[in-house]
Amino acid sequence: MSDSEHIHEHPHVHHHEHGVIQSDSPEETRILIAYMLSHNEQHTKELHEIAHIVPEKAAGYLHEAVSDYERGNNKLAQALELLEED
Repeated sequence: MSDSEHIHEHPHVHHHEHGVIQSDSPEETRILIAYMLSHNEQHTKELHEIAHIVPEKAAGYLHEAVSDYERGNNKLAQALELLEED
């Protein structure tokens, strides 16, 4: 890397608004769940990356959280598969 090159790391920040979720059709429900799964998968990747740059004690908890996210994501994916079969 030359003297003029440098790396910037920027935190991933976004705002979530949660309210009453209403779906007018099974297709809208499937789309919503697919979006939520994709969104969670992105957060899972981010947590995994963060776990590699924090102190070891905190990293342990973050790795556990990643496992929890992965279990939840797997359940969302299974539910989505069942909904797509209907």
